[in-house]
Amino acid sequence: MEKVQYSNYGECYRLSNGTVEVLVTLDMGPRIIAYKFEGGTNILGELSLETVVKTDLGEWRPIGGHRLWHAPEHMPRSYVPDNSPVKSSIIGNSTLRVAQRWKKPRVSRRKCI
Repeated sequence: MEKVQYSNYGECYRLSNGTVEVLVTLDMGPRIIAYKFEGGTNILGELSLETVVKTDLGEWRPIGGHRLWHAPEHMPRSYVPDNSPVKSSIIGNSTLRVAQRWKKPRVSRRKCI
C-alpha cells in the first residue's frame, strides 16, 4: 500500500495484490477511481473534473470510478457531494479505512400556526 498521485484526481492510495490494483481517492471521495491489472488499463470510468451537477445538497462532481457509501442508503447522507478530502488510516499491513468528512446540511424549517 502506497500513496501516489493519479491523473487529475490528486493523492490516492494504491493497493495491490501483485495481480490487480485499486486506487482510492484521498483528495475527494471516498471513491475507488481505478481497478486494473498491474500496469493495465483502468476498467472504471474516469470523467472530467469540470462536470458539475447542482443538487439540493450542493455541487456534485460525477468523476467516475465507484463511489463508496454505507448501507442502507439514507437521505440525505448517502447523497451528500463527495468533492472534499477524506479521512484515511491504515490498519495493520493490508487494510485502508477511508471516511467522508460529512457535516449535516442545515435545513431551514418553517412552521405555520
